[in-house]
Amino acid sequence: MNILMIEDSKLFVNIIKRGLVNSSFLLPTDTFHSEPTLQKGLDFLKSHEVDIIIVDIALPDSKSEESLNKLNPKNYKAPIIIISEIANIAAEKQTIE
Repeated sequence: MNILMIEDSKLFVNIIKRGLVNSSFLLPTDTFHSEPTLQKGLDFLKSHEVDIIIVDIALPDSKSEESLNKLNPKNYKAPIIIISEIANIAAEKQTIE
């Protein structure tokens, strides 16, 4: 399994990666790659196939709706898991819908 995480917090990336390894979801034969900005994540996707995309929708170079539009499922076959540190759940839910 190949996982791409687009997240600007190195601490959060390490927490998620460690959780995936500890739960045996991420095996030694799998790959976990992270990028700190949406643009770098999109550049990575141009030359790599991934099975799952984990994305923070509040990135330094992109905000909520823009991030989701650029990661449109029509362009990428991988399921997208959205993460956010934003406390306004109602606003984020509206963005997703």
